[in-house]
Amino acid sequence: LYPALLAYAAAYVTLPAVRFVQLESKNAQVETRNNVRRTWRDALRAGSEQLSAKLKAAAQKQSTLRIVGTKDVAFDSAKDIAQQPDSFAAPDLDDFDRRLREAEGR
Repeated sequence: LYPALLAYAAAYVTLPAVRFVQLESKNAQVETRNNVRRTWRDALRAGSEQLSAKLKAAAQKQSTLRIVGTKDVAFDSAKDIAQQPDSFAAPDLDDFDRRLREAEGR
């Protein structure tokens, strides 16, 4: 009985201590990450000529991006080949199927 009580007492003290050390380590990592984010935030707020130029270039590039709509789609992998637009028309597929049958000897 005494060894079981000793093991229980050791675990009762050790487990919270281990958890405390792990949480302190994780909190230190979070604090470091937050400090880096604060530094970058302050740099963005202060701004410099070079940073302003980069941000303007990024904004221009974003405005020139083309958004593809459903009418611009040439091929949809979710659909069967028979349901695809006319650019994937049947004559080419029929020719392929015919050659395949001939090669197999059907």
